[in-house]
Amino acid sequence: MDEATGRVPWVARVPEWRHSFLRSQWGSCSVSGRISLNTHLVKLARELTSYVITHELCHLVELNHGPGF
Repeated sequence: MDEATGRVPWVARVPEWRHSFLRSQWGSCSVSGRISLNTHLVKLARELTSYVITHELCHLVELNHGPGF
């Protein structure tokens, strides 16, 4: 998470995050800004894991997948 946060200028600090075995998502971001990541991400290529984390960091600015995302 620290590495990904350093790559995105809109994140001033590492957000609160956790990991768990999610059934149907690779990750999510709550309205309060807490990021949840699927524990199974450790099985993926580093680039894919980085993509998921960056995607969730984008939700800190735009909460949905609308045009602004």
